[in-house]
Amino acid sequence: MNKESLTSPKTKSILKSIEKWSSSCVMQEVCGFIGEEDGQYTAFLCENKSINPRQHFSIDPLEYLVFLKKYKPVAVFHSHVYGDESASEKDIVMSENSCLPFFIYSLNTNKFNFYVPKKTIADVKTIEEFKKAQ
Repeated sequence: MNKESLTSPKTKSILKSIEKWSSSCVMQEVCGFIGEEDGQYTAFLCENKSINPRQHFSIDPLEYLVFLKKYKPVAVFHSHVYGDESASEKDIVMSENSCLPFFIYSLNTNKFNFYVPKKTIADVKTIEEFKKAQ
């Protein structure tokens, strides 16, 4: 399903992995999922399928379905190669449409932004845990 993954009970470990993956791939946005199962968080690094991976990301829908079959979804994550960690208009639309929060890491600012859609299938308390861990 994925290129790499990390499982940890700690939110900070998951965020550090996303930072590491993003920093090791500065020519394109990295992307993936964060899920939860039995008190353990798992981050899955997916292949960016976008035709313009330096400015956008796209995840294979089959990977999303496989992910949902096993894990309780927490968020979609991706990096921004350009600009800051703010959610773009496209990020907001995609997050709202998927009902999943977006964790966005900026290579320029070395910061995360956590965009939570108005209606989400994720546990808001879990999102707050991730926000505190940064």
